[in-house]
This record gives sequence, C-alpha cells and structure tokens, in this order.
Amino acid sequence: GAGGTSNPSGTAEEGQLSHSGSVDSLTGMQYAVDPTKPYEDPFPDSDEEEDPWKPKWMSHRVELTDTSEVFETINPSWLKWSDPQLMRKATKTHWKSWRPAQGMVGEVMYEWRPFHIDTLHRSHIDKTILLVKLELEGDMYVLVKEQGVQEVT
Repeated sequence: GAGGTSNPSGTAEEGQLSHSGSVDSLTGMQYAVDPTKPYEDPFPDSDEEEDPWKPKWMSHRVELTDTSEVFETINPSWLKWSDPQLMRKATKTHWKSWRPAQGMVGEVMYEWRPFHIDTLHRSHIDKTILLVKLELEGDMYVLVKEQGVQEVT
C-alpha cells in the first residue's frame, strides 16, 4: 500500500523467501532450508556439552602437585558435608604430625564447585575444592583446590 503501510498478506515472492532460506542471527549469513526434510543438526558433536553440574573429578585418580593448595583447617560451615566424619579426617586435627606431600596419589571422593546449583556441592570460594582419599595406610584425606592436583592416567 501507499504511504509506507505494508500489505498484510505479503507478496508471493516474500512468502517464498521465508520458506527457501533463513538468516543466521549470529553471522547474518543466509542458509537454505527445505521444509520437506527433517531438521538435521549441522554440528552434531557441538551439543555434547555434559551437564554443567555433573562432577568433573569424582572417582578420578589425582596426584598432589602443589601442597600450598591443600586446606589444613576448614570452618565446618563453609562446605556442606554428606558425611561429617570425612570432614574431620580431612584436616590437620586428624592428621596429627602427618602432612600431605607433593607426589602423593589418591582418589577424588567428593567435589565442591563455585556457584553449584546444589548446596551440597557448592564451594564457598571461587575455586573447585576436592576431597581426596590418599593411597596411604590409615585413611588419609585432604581437601585441596583443583589447581593443586593433576589427573593420573
């Protein structure tokens, strides 16, 4: 119509355009779409991002690489514990004269991550904290930031 008003029914050409192609909102590129074919993901592997809240370290074997990242003491209220016994075992009160050393290896039993959706898995700092059961006599556990370990393969 005249005066800048649009034709609500649109022209045949406009209608065809909406079926024959679409514009990628990110790149502005136009791509063809065939409405008769089922949608096929052009990047099938790109969606394989796992659940962001799924533990990353659980059950992995790790080696202590930086003992300065180990917590010797921790305020019990900082982290939520499914097993309060473990909390006591993971501090120097339980260790007595023993101290964790670089190169010690153990299994990650638990992890707390920053801003985790579940408070039982939420770190009180902006770092992921791991509870590691070391492969030593006497049930030795350490709480360590993930920066202080590396995975053992």
